[in-house]
Amino acid sequence: MGEENGSQPRETSRETRREALGGQSDAARPWTAFATPLIGKAVRGASRLLRHGGSAFPGKIVEQIDPGFLARTLADLPYGVVLVSGTNGKTTTTRMVASMLETLGLKVFTNPTGSNFTRGVVSALLTEVPLNGRLDADVAVLELDEAYAVKFVQQVKPRFALLLNVMRDQLDRFGEIDNTARLLERVAEATTGTVVLNREDPRIARFASAVPEGTGVRYFGLAPELRRFFPSDDDMQTTVAEEAASVAGNGRPSANDRAQQGAGLAGVVSRQAHRFRLRPPMPMGARRRPMSR
Repeated sequence: MGEENGSQPRETSRETRREALGGQSDAARPWTAFATPLIGKAVRGASRLLRHGGSAFPGKIVEQIDPGFLARTLADLPYGVVLVSGTNGKTTTTRMVASMLETLGLKVFTNPTGSNFTRGVVSALLTEVPLNGRLDADVAVLELDEAYAVKFVQQVKPRFALLLNVMRDQLDRFGEIDNTARLLERVAEATTGTVVLNREDPRIARFASAVPEGTGVRYFGLAPELRRFFPSDDDMQTTVAEEAASVAGNGRPSANDRAQQGAGLAGVVSRQAHRFRLRPPMPMGARRRPMSR
């Protein structure tokens, strides 16, 4: 009857969600899958007792014995997965999004330990799932390292992706900045619902052309009057290059030039601090009077 009138039983609906998110069907589960939560919890307890392995160690073990655990568990979530990635701001943004969704009455699963590798997500799951392996949550909001976000979307297709920025302060891990951008672009390509992009970062904003057909694109950014206070990575790189060229062409600046530059910078900082009611640091041992209102 359910199929004739267009409705579907709950189990079929769950299977459909799993296929859409890239997860395993119940038929594809290994026969040992029933024991995965128990094994993971046992490893977590042993690692805490022996103080060995770190918070992500149980996830590493589970990934080896049951590679489909991550996808299979997250595929049951009614609202899917929100993936947050970028060079800077992942942890704060993830907490903000999770908090807002909880305010709306949703049960949110997230990886609060700060381990933003796939094994860290698995370890966080092991703390939440009961022995039957069913995660009691409506949606997952996950912070993921740029490189591991690519590995994640190979297992689980996020319904939403929030891509923040690409900065040069992570080049020791990923090499050229455009290589980091390509990693995040693959996340955008795998997202099934909506991709939210940083309008102020040109490398992120261009991902709009990479999202698959049927996936929505939204942007976040700065009000026009605030943009000059937040230079892009390329703006900062250009400034550094110009200053380096100036020093190379003119030799080292004199003490008087450096003093003038310092005074000018101090003036800018002072004006902005006054505008935003910020106060300079006090000398050690001094007491500050309450700010008048």
